[in-house]
Amino acid sequence: HIRTQVNRLVHLMNDLLDLGRTIPAGNLQPTPLLEICRETLVLWKSTGMSENKRAILSSDSDNTSIQVLADGLKLQQVLFNLLENAGHHTAKDSKITVMLIQNSPGISDGMAVVRIIDQGAGIAEDKLPYIFDPFYSDRKGGTGLGLALVRHFIENMGGTVQITNNI
Repeated sequence: HIRTQVNRLVHLMNDLLDLGRTIPAGNLQPTPLLEICRETLVLWKSTGMSENKRAILSSDSDNTSIQVLADGLKLQQVLFNLLENAGHHTAKDSKITVMLIQNSPGISDGMAVVRIIDQGAGIAEDKLPYIFDPFYSDRKGGTGLGLALVRHFIENMGGTVQITNNI
């Protein structure tokens, strides 16, 4: 029990430290986006969070060689955090989709979008502006660091992140 709690605290401290660090430009390398998505799904499925949930990966393109300039480990953590969040808010026997979009109106050439779509109830409109704030969480036991790290890492890699409710 003590070892588990110490490991949890170490992880929490590393997350806090990551919020204060920028990602060095030298860490940004061409990274195969579809492969990172696949690997992250496999990793997430190996956790208890994916139990009783179907997770699928889809793409609007046959182009499996889409590359993004990113820190691969940080990008994987971003995707994992988003999947974990979706898992916490999606009912048993629901589907979570990781959708890779490259060919769509509104997406500039050379850009790609990854959407994590769950079947949860959504987020109250008045809470949406705070969802990426450090330490903001309305989930019991949540630290409020997962989505804050998502935004921090994505913006440090030159991307953008947003959250919307399903229509």
